[in-house]
Amino acid sequence: MCLFNTLPLPLPLLFHCWAPNSYVSFVMSHKHIPVNKVIEWAGNEVADSCLDQYIHVHDLLQKFNDDVIKNCSWLRKPWYETCPYLKNSRFGHRVENPSGDILEKCWFQTNQFVLEILFHNRMKNYRCLTNDSSLASTIFVPFYAGLDVGRYIWTHNASTRDALGLDLVKWVAERPEWKRMWGRDHFFVPGRIAWDFHRRSDTDSYWGSKLLNLPEAMNMTILSIESTSRGNEFALPYPTHFHPSSEIEILRWQNRIRKQERQYLFSFAGAP
Repeated sequence: MCLFNTLPLPLPLLFHCWAPNSYVSFVMSHKHIPVNKVIEWAGNEVADSCLDQYIHVHDLLQKFNDDVIKNCSWLRKPWYETCPYLKNSRFGHRVENPSGDILEKCWFQTNQFVLEILFHNRMKNYRCLTNDSSLASTIFVPFYAGLDVGRYIWTHNASTRDALGLDLVKWVAERPEWKRMWGRDHFFVPGRIAWDFHRRSDTDSYWGSKLLNLPEAMNMTILSIESTSRGNEFALPYPTHFHPSSEIEILRWQNRIRKQERQYLFSFAGAP
């Protein structure tokens, strides 16, 4: 199984300090070193290799993540079935070419809205995880906000779309970690575009949920596949279908593409 290496994860995360226009860059290493490893130096001096890089992952109630995807039929979209996209560690089925052969072992039918699951899985391998939240520089909240609202976004009323998000911010705000910086050292990854969480009215006909307009969410850092202009929101790339597990697999694919004879080439650049 290929690892989730398509996105630059772990990646540099920008956690805002809440001084006006001031940000702190927090770098997450991608190296797989045992959690809480300590490097011993000569002279019996000890240096912590994870100093200022520890992350604590909240152990949320299952209703905030695992239960959301447990019955994948609830995630069904109007035009496609979601369950197949949750196979193979949430990468989806392997991609086949028109002849029915597997294209490459690192190509999958990855859904555009599974970023929050992939990120959560990747975070489980982050080298500087800690169970001691007092050591952590930041707190990760593994809430599957996008998949939750996606269950109800097309047919249900506003209160149904908001329910789990309201429960989540209440749960987080009651934790002792919250009171340290009132959530400003917390972050989470909603797997849909930010505008799906910026509903400004409780009218049922308005789109999405109001999660990111809640005061608690506005204190946290938000990493989503598309962001708004708010200072606490940052955009990550959409998940791609290419999930190489090594540099060799990347080079092999690049070489294959370079050898292709193509009559037409095109490029695309998008903007808001």
